[in-house]
Amino acid sequence: MSRTAFRRVCAAVTGSLLVFSLAACGPAEPELGHDAAKRLQSRVLTVTDLAAANDPAGALVALFELEEQLEAAGANGEVSFKRHQSIMTAIEAVRTDLLAAQSAAQAKAAAEAAAASASPTPTAPQEGKVEEPKKDESGKDNKGGDDGKGKDD
Repeated sequence: MSRTAFRRVCAAVTGSLLVFSLAACGPAEPELGHDAAKRLQSRVLTVTDLAAANDPAGALVALFELEEQLEAAGANGEVSFKRHQSIMTAIEAVRTDLLAAQSAAQAKAAAEAAAASASPTPTAPQEGKVEEPKKDESGKDNKGGDDGKGKDD
């Protein structure tokens, strides 16, 4: 993952984390319940750790699980519609960055594999092995020449 992509992923994940951490501060009717915030924060940290470990595929799986938890919290009334939408926007931004990082990693791996297979491994010539001419049944060299002796003569 390039530094720029990594920074964007970390910034998006950190932004999401800040959104979740501010859930406790707000009006009497919270936009994000305390328990839901803790569960979602835990999942955000997993995404962050995997992205930092240069594992975009693992981070995408964790991001999908985060999205599932968000949907469940929304269905249970633990997340307001407005907060759900803002979190989904952050998730989509992170997903875009992770997919780009994954594509870049796959392209790099494919290029390395192509380069490795394109450069042949040098082989040492076999020393001392000289091919001798083949002989026919009579023990004479079979060089393909016609010495005039044949069955038709």
